[in-house]
Amino acid sequence: MSGACALAGMGRCSAPCTATEAPDAAYAHVADSARDALTGDASPVVRALSDRIATLAHQERYEEAGEVTRRLRAFVAGAHRAQ
Repeated sequence: MSGACALAGMGRCSAPCTATEAPDAAYAHVADSARDALTGDASPVVRALSDRIATLAHQERYEEAGEVTRRLRAFVAGAHRAQ
């Protein structure tokens, strides 16, 4: 995976920047989903992150729950600005 970022090396990024022969269809789907969440219905993202926060809190992983909470707040603020 020449030229890919560290996140791609950890499996956290699909590395669309390294596609050489054709557009990365999987990345296009992810990008479309992100656009839809920011400009349309944000509830699937909010629901997924809320569920993750509840799971982490139930497992007494409060610092991680706090980090997901911060991400949720940032997402909601960004979605609000985009609409």
